[in-house]
Amino acid sequence: AFSSVEILDSDEICRILVAVVPVRMTESWLLADVEVLRSELETSLTPSDLGLDKPPESYADPKSAIAEALRRAQADAPRRRRSSNLHISSLYQIVGQKADLSKLETLESFRKFKASVQDAFATLGYLY
Repeated sequence: AFSSVEILDSDEICRILVAVVPVRMTESWLLADVEVLRSELETSLTPSDLGLDKPPESYADPKSAIAEALRRAQADAPRRRRSSNLHISSLYQIVGQKADLSKLETLESFRKFKASVQDAFATLGYLY
């Protein structure tokens, strides 16, 4: 036997929407914890050597900054590691899982995202 389930119409389901993927700022979020990023790049280069010594949200094109850091890290790597298939796309998940959330909290875009999610849950009657 099934328990009773309330079926919502499409107007009710789409009443509250929150962007779950921050399209513009995702790469800035990768830069929030530059030490995790450096670890994943397997480099001893400093953030300054990598060109990642500015606040994450100050980069006009953070994706390009990460690509340049990746290029610098690979150029500095021992020859046997230079052929690594590490690409920006492979960094999203691993850095996202390892990044210190308190560092993300310093970013205005992350705080706005978090507040939007909390507001949506509150509007739907859920506690967060």
